[in-house]
Amino acid sequence: VRVASDSATNGVFVTLTETARPGLFRGFVSLVSSNARPGQLLTQGGETIRASYLDASSGATVQAFADIDTTPPAIINVTVEAAYESAIIRWNTSEDSDSLVQAGESSFLNRTANSDDLVSAHEITLTGLAPDRVYFFRVASRDAAGNLTTDRSEEHTSELQSRQYLV
Repeated sequence: VRVASDSATNGVFVTLTETARPGLFRGFVSLVSSNARPGQLLTQGGETIRASYLDASSGATVQAFADIDTTPPAIINVTVEAAYESAIIRWNTSEDSDSLVQAGESSFLNRTANSDDLVSAHEITLTGLAPDRVYFFRVASRDAAGNLTTDRSEEHTSELQSRQYLV
């Protein structure tokens, strides 16, 4: 299979190995943004990579395309709705991504709550919190391409201190 990108139009050849499933082959190529060595494909975020091969059963050339996404989602509008023994943490992301909240009574964030659903409007409920305690937390989201971003809670401190939760 020849795999090429916008940066490396000649591409590289990748050997495919048949899997346990008849007719399904798999191969790998390392994508790099600079200093490509033999067997590596030079590419940048926003480019498209193309894989092409001759399908022997049909006698036709088959092509597959994939966009390179290296941009993590932006996290905005982090809010907290604190109750007596719980807190609902909400935020938005610039693209569909999963949801993770890490929380604790110190900068050691020993609790987690998450959702694997890829959404742009996030809501995670932390339960089992002790009343009249200050909690710290961080939100994180990872997009479908695996790009991760986090938002530390220090900038939201004042909005929850009155309820004894520190965001």
